[in-house]
Amino acid sequence: MRFTLVSLAMLFGLAAFGSCGTKPRGLAGLPVPGGEGKRVGWLLLGDAREVLEQADSFELLSLEPRRGPRRPEDPPRLPERFHEYRVLGRVEVPLADRWQLLEALYAGVNEGPDMGAGCWEPRHGIHATRGERTVDLLICFKCIAVRVVGLQVPEDPKRRTKKISTTRAPEPAFDAVLRKFGLPKSGPWAD
Repeated sequence: MRFTLVSLAMLFGLAAFGSCGTKPRGLAGLPVPGGEGKRVGWLLLGDAREVLEQADSFELLSLEPRRGPRRPEDPPRLPERFHEYRVLGRVEVPLADRWQLLEALYAGVNEGPDMGAGCWEPRHGIHATRGERTVDLLICFKCIAVRVVGLQVPEDPKRRTKKISTTRAPEPAFDAVLRKFGLPKSGPWAD
């Protein structure tokens, strides 16, 4: 009798585990829509995806796409920089908005062309931290490209960055979060 109860409990546990499916798990253990796409796996190597989807801190940044030294119109103090790009504003993104941003980003990456345009003018950034790990995304919807910085790939320890194309489709979701929290944007808003 005891063996039967233990066997049934194990069988029920395996069945419940098996019914979860193989979709990636993200925020609060829920599947991330679009996260199962092949191209998302190419972009988010190593533990970068886990850092993004289960971040303790997840910030959206509005960036000035021009790099370089301080300009005369800059404020008296040196403006904050994010990978050499001037930060116009940043906000800690609540869980529900993170979900929308990642869903839009994953869909754009999954549908993106094999190559983006030659320009590089990122106006959006994501800074995600989980424990001691940090992953940053620089996103240029004009040239439809995403650059990931902070990769840790055991198979390729020298690889720290990766760039892949996306579409312009996620830009309205990113702009909506900027607007929601009153952050400025360099360039036109996506509708």
